[in-house]
Amino acid sequence: RLECKEYNGRNDEYQETDIHNGCTTGNAVFNWRIVYPHIVLPTQSCTMDISCFDANALTSDTLIGMVSIDIRKYVEKVARDLEALTATADLAFMPVSSEEDGGKEAEAQAGDPSAEGQDPAGRIQFEFYIYTQSEANEKPAGLARGPPNEHPPLTTPAEGRGWGDVFAGFEFSLPSFGLFAKVLPLIIFTLLCLVGLKFVGLL
Repeated sequence: RLECKEYNGRNDEYQETDIHNGCTTGNAVFNWRIVYPHIVLPTQSCTMDISCFDANALTSDTLIGMVSIDIRKYVEKVARDLEALTATADLAFMPVSSEEDGGKEAEAQAGDPSAEGQDPAGRIQFEFYIYTQSEANEKPAGLARGPPNEHPPLTTPAEGRGWGDVFAGFEFSLPSFGLFAKVLPLIIFTLLCLVGLKFVGLL
């Protein structure tokens, strides 16, 4: 989510990725493009909050953690130097605080992944591109992996996108019936015999 009052773009401030289903290793892959066009300068504040959720099909999603990135200094640098900026980030995201604190999310600034002495809930890796408005107009890019799929071109990950991955999140187990399981076939056979006798009129 982009937190910037001077954002005047057509895309929503809040943008979601797709879901990496059945992720058992914790290494989820998305290859997802988030685009915020037309940030007007000067700006008092410009931050981007990236949140990570555990997706649940039957209940609401569980917030795992988040990281808040101050991008104001980057957009101001591009506006000042009139040169595009490209960078790769590898940041820790912090766990949320308890519900007793009103569900407020813990924030970690870039370069300070262990803010407030908390252990990170995980890490997030991404690339970001900041252009001048004139260059951005010459390099249109679609949301997600949509057209125009450029700057950069993205492919759909093979991991976590199949039906097997979807159903991997559901675990089914039958209860142990013990001795009852051994006599269950006999009970079913007896019931079938009674139904058969009833049907031919012998009962």
